[in-house]
Amino acid sequence: MEAKTVEEITAIALSLVVFIHVIRAIMGIPVSIGSVEIPIWASIAAAGTVGYLAYLNWNAYKHE
Repeated sequence: MEAKTVEEITAIALSLVVFIHVIRAIMGIPVSIGSVEIPIWASIAAAGTVGYLAYLNWNAYKHE
């Protein structure tokens, strides 16, 4: 697989993860792992971090 294809697939996957985190934060959907509940602010932080990575990946994809 070519690097450009990998960058495109990665950017789409990261954007999907951001979308899921934003939906969870807006709707207040509870998530727990075992007996530990994951706070909403964790999804907001994850959306920001992964969103930045998706942005960088899209820029790398478009500038090649």
